[in-house]
Order: sequence, then structure tokens, then C-alpha cells
Amino acid sequence: MLNLFETTFEHIQVGHRFSPLIYPVSEGLICMYADAVDDLNFFHKDPVKASSGPFRGIIAPPTIASLFVLKAYRTDWIPPPGGIHLKQKFGFYGTIHPDDTLSVQAELTQKVKKKGNWYLTFASHSQNQKGEIVVWSESTSVWGNLEKEVRKNQNSKMIHFQSRTVAISNDPGSPTQGWTIGDSLPALTKRITREKIDQYEEILGIGNPVHFDEEYSRSTPFGGVIAHGLISAAYISESMMKVFPWEWVHHGEMEIRFLRPLRPGDTVRTKGELKKKKSTGKGVFLFLM
Repeated sequence: MLNLFETTFEHIQVGHRFSPLIYPVSEGLICMYADAVDDLNFFHKDPVKASSGPFRGIIAPPTIASLFVLKAYRTDWIPPPGGIHLKQKFGFYGTIHPDDTLSVQAELTQKVKKKGNWYLTFASHSQNQKGEIVVWSESTSVWGNLEKEVRKNQNSKMIHFQSRTVAISNDPGSPTQGWTIGDSLPALTKRITREKIDQYEEILGIGNPVHFDEEYSRSTPFGGVIAHGLISAAYISESMMKVFPWEWVHHGEMEIRFLRPLRPGDTVRTKGELKKKKSTGKGVFLFLM
């Protein structure tokens, strides 16, 4: 008798390119995503204010990419339920507007079996209807016996996630020019609720039961429903958009590790500090953690 878990992962090979995902974006979707992640920036929800801002209208939060990069490697293949997201990288190269239609191409770039667990990494490029690449992504997840992974970071002093972000600009008038080592991003406080988790799950539409099925999630090492890891990426992005909106949307980079699960009732406080500033021929690079 074939083991579904073994068959599923043994038969997908590194280098496999998945069928492109065609993903339409609408003003309604942007608004629903901003609501689900509590993004309060006017760029995404207020047409009047947005029309006088740097983008001359509503745009999507850059991390709306979370909704399609995870679906892009499910066009030809459905992984077993219960996998968890370990790491995520994003490169943002341009604005995503209402009425854009994106084509998202994913590829399996790494597959490792270690102590009964499968670790898979998928890279993807997302381009709009003009053929312009707007997002690059790399996602690493694990499937198998998750108890060790869950317990590994239990002593991480309640840090739920760690991120490294980069804002880049070659504009002499950019706010990146005036930043010095030690300057901080606006701190945000967010409350995780079951309602927000359900909102996010509804628009994501992947169907991992650890995010919505009480009975299933209680049988996992998490002991109950947990929030999607990429909700936390949206919090960091919101903070970056408050200070470097143009730079973040067009040249931002994010690398995030998920250390502890976020649960209904948790309160998350974000912070980010400029650790390194570098000027090159390409512009000013700010590295924040």
C-alpha cells in the first residue's frame, strides 16, 4: 500500500516548474486583505488621500503577494495538510494596482528529507499584464513530524518572528538619505483574533486546517488554531510603508523567519532599527532589523 506522504514528496523533483497561476487583483481584494492584516495605511483603502499620494491612487500592500505565492506551487500539486512555514523572502519591484492581472510562476528549488521531515523551498516570479516583474518570492516549509520544529524555538523570549528588511533609493530627495544608525521604524501593536485569522484564510483559500479546523489543530503540536505566519510580514511592511512608501514598493526586500506560532488572543508589538547604511552606485541601502 502506497504511503500518500512518501508518494507526494518523492514524486516531485527539484527544478519542476509549476503551471502559471493567473491571479486577478481588485480594489475589493486589496481592501479585504488590508482589513485582515489591520493595515491602516491610506494608500490601500482611502481613494481620496491615495490620489494625492506618491502613487496617485490606491495600490495593494506589497505583502499581498502572500496570497498568491503560496498558491503558485499548488497549481499542479497539492501538498498534504499540516505543513508549516519556516522562512519567507520577498523582493518588491513595482506597484500592484487594482485591476492588475498577475501571472505567477513557481519552481521547486530545494527538497531535503531530514529525520523524517521534508523541507521544501519554492521560488516564484510574479509579473503583471504588461510583463513587468513586480514580486520575487522564496518560501521554505516543512512537512512531517512537526513536534521538534515547534518546540525548537520555545525559548526564544516570546519573539514570534524575526525580519530583515532593506529599503533602497537613488533619489537625493528620498527619506532614506536622512536616516542614521539607530533610527527606528514606527512601532505597531496588533491584536490577533480568530476573526482576523478567518478573514485571512478566506481570501488566501489554501485550506491548511491548522488555521481553521479546531479538532484537527488540537491534534497537532500547536494544540489549537494558529494564525498564518505571513500575517506578521504584513505588519513589518505596514511599518516600512509609513516611512519609505515609494522605496519599499519599488526596491524593498524582506527576509523573515517564523519562530513561534501566533494564536488568537496574542498581542504583537513590532519594532525595527537601522543597523547598517551603505551607499553604492545603485543608491542608498538601509538594512533594518
